[in-house]
Amino acid sequence: AAIGASPARVLLRHVAPHVAGTVAITASMLFGDVVALEAGLSFLGLGVRPPQASWGSMILDGTPAMLEAPWTAAVPIVCVIATVLAASALGDALRDRFDPRGGAAEA
Repeated sequence: AAIGASPARVLLRHVAPHVAGTVAITASMLFGDVVALEAGLSFLGLGVRPPQASWGSMILDGTPAMLEAPWTAAVPIVCVIATVLAASALGDALRDRFDPRGGAAEA
């Protein structure tokens, strides 16, 4: 019963518990997209500037030496891929946990 309760109390007590799962799922899924987007923009030179670290700029710095030292570009590439896959797996696990309809559609 929300009669006489402040709007903040109604939001925290009745609305927040129902949207928390959806927000967590969406945030974890978008995290992987943001990591890939930032790495791509930094690789193209449109991301963060050189004093700051970025996987995209590390990949760009390592591409000229790919034949002599392939790990200079391969390590940041693997890190980007692993982070995107981990964020996607976390989003799938959270969806399976919080979705009242049973998660993904069964074939």
